[in-house]
Amino acid sequence: MKRAKRNNEETKHALLHAALNVFSEVGYENARLEDIALAAELSRGAIYHNFGGKSEIFKELIAQYGITADQVISDIYRSEETATQNIERFVSSSLDFLVSNENYRKIAILTSFNLKATAELKDVCEVLEHDTQQYLIYLSSLVQKGVDNGEFASQLSVEITAMSILSQVNGLSNLWLAYPDIVPLREKATMFSEVIIKGLKK
Repeated sequence: MKRAKRNNEETKHALLHAALNVFSEVGYENARLEDIALAAELSRGAIYHNFGGKSEIFKELIAQYGITADQVISDIYRSEETATQNIERFVSSSLDFLVSNENYRKIAILTSFNLKATAELKDVCEVLEHDTQQYLIYLSSLVQKGVDNGEFASQLSVEITAMSILSQVNGLSNLWLAYPDIVPLREKATMFSEVIIKGLKK
C-alpha cells in the first residue's frame, strides 16, 4: 500500500515538473498533453488518471509552485516595525523571491505574459485577482499607518499610493523577466525598495 502511494506521488511530481517545462517553452495554449507525457516519460493516460486534463494540471502547478498573497504577507509582515520597514521588506522580498525561485519564476512568466482568461482557467484568474486585491489591502493599511505616524506625507492618497507601489513591483518584475540582462534586479532589489519609499516621504 505504501509502495503504491509512493509511486503515485512520484508520477505526479514527474508530470508536474514536465508540465511546467512544457508550459514554459510553448505557453499554456500551445501545450499538448502528448508533449507533457513525453517529457515525463509517461503515458497520456497517466495525466488523466492523476489530474484529469491540461487545465487541472496547470491549476495544480499554480497551487504547488505559486505563492499566495496571504503567504507573502504572513511571511514578511512585522507588527512591531514601522510602515516604512514593512513596505521596504515587501518590495525587496518580492523581487528577491522572483530571482531566487526558478519554479515560481516560471509560473510568474506564464501568468504575466502567456495566460488568456479562458473559461477553463476562470478560477485561476480569480485567484490571481484575489491576490492582487489582498496586496492592495495590505499595502493600503501600511500606507495609512505611515501617514498616521508621520512617516509619509499627509496628502498622499492611500489607495492610489498602494496601487503605485504594487505597480512598481510588478513593473520591475516583468521588466526583469523580459530583459534579465538589462535590469539588475538581483543586485539592486534593496535599492529599488529605497527609491519607492523615498517617493512616500514628506
